[in-house]
Amino acid sequence: FALSGRIESLAPVPQKDYAVLLVQEHPGKIFVLDLVGRQMHLINLFSSTTSTDLLMFPDGERILLDPGGLEEVWFVGDMDSFQIERIILDARVNEVALLPAAGPDGKIVVNHGHAEGYLTFLDMADPRRSTAVGIRGFLLGGMLDPGEGE
Repeated sequence: FALSGRIESLAPVPQKDYAVLLVQEHPGKIFVLDLVGRQMHLINLFSSTTSTDLLMFPDGERILLDPGGLEEVWFVGDMDSFQIERIILDARVNEVALLPAAGPDGKIVVNHGHAEGYLTFLDMADPRRSTAVGIRGFLLGGMLDPGEGE
């Protein structure tokens, strides 16, 4: 297989001997390279936006995609069928992080980039909008009191 263009993001899938690529010249598409079978699979996304991040879940079976400034995040939830799951959020996504040590199954943290602080937390084991928790503002209790927070 031949693929030309600048690689924007790369995520290895060691359990499947795959590599997942985002290529700058092909917005709205994900390329999955089967390194053993020497095949390439193409996944068309919901939008032609260029995703900025590919994050591998700790289980090595799923990939989180930050679609770059939209009000949603995407998951490749099944590395056999390449099905994409989509979660619509309440505000634009600025950045996404995986916190595998947060609780028994970990959390996905979505920073919405608001000046006053706005984060959305999703369960890593079963990310769904219905179980998402949004937090606005940051509590700085005691930080401005003399002698506190030192």
